Amino acid sequence: MKGLILADIDIVRMMDTKIDTGFSTQIPAYIDKEGTLSAKSSSVTKKQFEDLQEYTKKLIKQISKEILKGKIEVKPYYKVKQGKTPCEYCAYHSICNFNNGICKDSYYYIGNVNKDAILEEIAKNK
Repeated sequence: MKGLILADIDIVRMMDTKIDTGFSTQIPAYIDKEGTLSAKSSSVTKKQFEDLQEYTKKLIKQISKEILKGKIEVKPYYKVKQGKTPCEYCAYHSICNFNNGICKDSYYYIGNVNKDAILEEIAKNK
């Protein structure tokens, strides 16, 4: 699995019962030689997780209001580091027509920002 996990070693061990040390084959976790969850894990604290949930709800409300006002532009996100667009995985090309040349290169670009910087920004703008 990809994504974020709660930075709690007990929960990690319940999610992957075979992990002792090293990388988990089930979740994005790394347990170091001391038996603690390493920074190599894709984990957040309970407070960070709550902040992220609150931010997501706020963003969904904002987007919903924009949709109700008629703002439904097709402008997918593009992560510069990966060099791939979501359009490469989308099955709705015939509906949105984004890649037919009309809207080409009209993306929301996501820079190379790390997880900690994003979580810090979310906490700061609560």
